[in-house]
Amino acid sequence: MATDTQSDSSNVRDDTVTDQSNDRISELQSQLEQANEAKLRALADFQNYRKRMDAERAAMKEQANSMLMHSLADIIDDYYRSVKHSGKDAGPEKQLDGLSMVFEKLEGVLKDIGLEVIEVNEGDRFDPETMEAITTMPAHSEKEDNTVMHVESKGYKKSNGTVFRTAKVVTARYQS
Repeated sequence: MATDTQSDSSNVRDDTVTDQSNDRISELQSQLEQANEAKLRALADFQNYRKRMDAERAAMKEQANSMLMHSLADIIDDYYRSVKHSGKDAGPEKQLDGLSMVFEKLEGVLKDIGLEVIEVNEGDRFDPETMEAITTMPAHSEKEDNTVMHVESKGYKKSNGTVFRTAKVVTARYQS
């Protein structure tokens, strides 16, 4: 009978350990399910945030483009008014004045959106950061070597200082 008592007590202990293990497993499964649900909610929140940011970015881009389009349309209107008012009877000076006013307005719009002209003049030293040499021509002296002989097209930089487009220039090359 002693063996039966030991066996019963061993079975009770085994049942208790099994019950405790099953309880612990159930608790851990519940925690895992909660963690997975939290992860899925966080992922859904992040995806919604990303969609919202993409939509806001698209709306801001559309608004900026719309503002630029209005400014450019105003400049085109000014150009047509200038041509109409200068007419065939107007001299070249009056026509040039009208075009200069339109051009100044266009430069103002470019500056407003953060685009500035890179000032390059004939005789300046060639700067590969802001200029692109499209061709070279012979220099008459060593002093003229690697200088700008002609500006083919202006360069532009953004308001943060980064080059948007390099100036296209002809440079002098001295050969002794």
